[in-house]
Amino acid sequence: MRWLNEEVPGATWTMSIANCHSHSLVGKVQIDGSDVLLLIDTKATDVFLADHSLSSSHSVPIGLDSQIEAFDQVYQQYTGDVPLPCNANGILGLGRSATTSTNETSVLGHLSSLLKHNMFAIYATTTDDTNANDNVLSTSSKIVWGGYDNRHYQDCLEWNSVGQWEEEQLFQGGWDVVLQGAFVGGVDLPDSQEALIDTTTYNIQCPSTALERIIEVNKLVCYKHSDDAMVAVDCVSGEYNVLALADCGAHFESLGFYMDGHTYYMSKDNLMYEITGSSHEKICALRLEPSNTTESWVLGTIFMTRYYTVFDFARNRIGFAVRSEGRNKERCPDDWSEDIRYDGKPIPVPTAPPTAAPTSAPTILLPPSNEPGPSMVPIIASALLILLCFGLFRGGSRRRRRIHESNNQYSLASRHEDAEAPGLELM
Repeated sequence: MRWLNEEVPGATWTMSIANCHSHSLVGKVQIDGSDVLLLIDTKATDVFLADHSLSSSHSVPIGLDSQIEAFDQVYQQYTGDVPLPCNANGILGLGRSATTSTNETSVLGHLSSLLKHNMFAIYATTTDDTNANDNVLSTSSKIVWGGYDNRHYQDCLEWNSVGQWEEEQLFQGGWDVVLQGAFVGGVDLPDSQEALIDTTTYNIQCPSTALERIIEVNKLVCYKHSDDAMVAVDCVSGEYNVLALADCGAHFESLGFYMDGHTYYMSKDNLMYEITGSSHEKICALRLEPSNTTESWVLGTIFMTRYYTVFDFARNRIGFAVRSEGRNKERCPDDWSEDIRYDGKPIPVPTAPPTAAPTSAPTILLPPSNEPGPSMVPIIASALLILLCFGLFRGGSRRRRRIHESNNQYSLASRHEDAEAPGLELM
């Protein structure tokens, strides 16, 4: 597999896609100048078309957006027995390979010379964009081409290496990661060694031994529809269309995954969905089912509604971050250079307005509460003595003034003599 330089000057853009009944993703592309709805498949490397006449070259011009030139893509006729979801007319393969199964250039192979960064990101909401007739009514989810958008996720991306199992061909062309472990309620789950990230699997598939442990820990019971009735069955009997059920108000232990040194959790809100029972009561069903292999997990679209997912096909890695319900206003410095809003400048650091220094009242030192303070008796006695002396002095002055005024004994000369006493200045 050979990719071109990821740093070529190229395009970044956002493509609106639809969440089909909360279990698959579909989007419109331009084929021969017409809009065609295709199923997004991160496991397939080919493009399949259901309602298109094969030309002699078996190729069609495909345009993903008006900002990027169309490229000639070799395709195959879709001949599956099962109709594609949401009335899709084909499959857009985004598997991790530069070539298709017939050694032609894949979609990602073409994009490697057109994108700014060789990656795409999926923002999958929990909104069902379709009606009961499988018609697409809205496009609440998105694919970001050539980078990612930090407004769609919280904090920073955590990267995981992919392509660990190519020699064993377990997931040829798929986005597979090594599982260092899986657990539920503190209990390690057996047979958990690898996982495939897949947009066409709407639940989470797991080894039957792990599923049995999850059901046991959460005390779930299993039923199957039979003649319009719900019949209790063995949860790990291998039968199809088995529902693991629980009271919606019951406690549920979260499911956790260890991947590349990171831990990812799926809670009750992510893994249980509400249905109506035979008696019209509300019960909850588990979004887990047994996988086709003994040691692998398949993390489907429901995992991507919890975690924003970036597929980096230049560096063979996949990034996860908790999806943001609204527009995240914070920007991760480590992710900024490959964000689609990056303009070559560092993230601006907001400056706080200057604040006045707080004024503090004078500090009054008081003696500790457990030590007696100085006695106030001497202070009060001194104050009383000063007041007494002052009163006596004032009284004597008034008395002498009355005597002198009555006798008229003071003269100007005598006052002058008093004023010229040392230490006094005549005014």
